[in-house]
Amino acid sequence: MSSLPAIILAAGMSQRMGTCKQTLLFDGKPLLAHLLEVLQSVAEVSPVFVVTGRYWEEIAPILEAYKAVVVHNSDYEAGGMLSSIQTGVAALPTNCQGFLLLLGDQPFVTSKVLKALIEAQKSSEASIVQTAYEGKRGHPILFRASCIPEILALPPDATLKTLMTRHAEDTLAVPVSRPTILADIDTPAEYAEATRLFATGGAGRANLPCE
Repeated sequence: MSSLPAIILAAGMSQRMGTCKQTLLFDGKPLLAHLLEVLQSVAEVSPVFVVTGRYWEEIAPILEAYKAVVVHNSDYEAGGMLSSIQTGVAALPTNCQGFLLLLGDQPFVTSKVLKALIEAQKSSEASIVQTAYEGKRGHPILFRASCIPEILALPPDATLKTLMTRHAEDTLAVPVSRPTILADIDTPAEYAEATRLFATGGAGRANLPCE
């Protein structure tokens, strides 16, 4: 896989947070900027698509600074996460061999984790390669291009889990040593804990593949 596009989902309503999550500061930078920097540090990953929704105006300056490709989901409120995934997937290059899917509120994702997913995909025939902590699956996820038509064909009442269940026997888990791949940041309390871990280099930050 010579060039691997990435899709970041950043179209959510942030209802429990009460403000745009992707612009919250971590070590002086917006949360989304940390994720974009990690993706840009991995040579195989390009281009990076960011699916926007309610807070597109707040996110736009960050995306411009990192030259990310903006894909706006006009159905972000009614369509939910699946509509954002499908919006991002529909924008992928037609000749891509696969793509990474990431959540826009995961500041602890590291280049080492992304490289581990890519290497695992290269050495297997799995359609899906997914991070896992103690047997529980999380994000990021790497999909082969063969999954693209299936994702686009999912009905509005389906979820990504519909596809993941369908490919349960065709999914390779890449274990990581920290639980942050299982969590996103939805509330002020979760943000406070995440910033504490980030500032101190705590358990959540060392999100490294298991040896």
